[in-house]
Amino acid sequence: MVGAIALHLLINAKAGRFPLLLSMLTWQFHDQDNYKFWTNHLSQWWSGFQKGFWSTWFQSSPILMVLEMTILLSIIAAWIILLLK
Repeated sequence: MVGAIALHLLINAKAGRFPLLLSMLTWQFHDQDNYKFWTNHLSQWWSGFQKGFWSTWFQSSPILMVLEMTILLSIIAAWIILLLK
């Protein structure tokens, strides 16, 4: 269980870096988080996605890349073992 929590925090640290980890610890509600602004946020996200900002998602350190591949392979192996039983 401790390992799963640690891996979860590592993946969150990779995806959102320090601001995401900090937001997990604070319970404040920000004005920009209001549901009225969701359509605007989605349209901004979609325009950024079309411009290619997603290309920076795959630029991570080799250690995290190995860790992610290990997790992915273990999930695939678990499914294969489950199907072979």
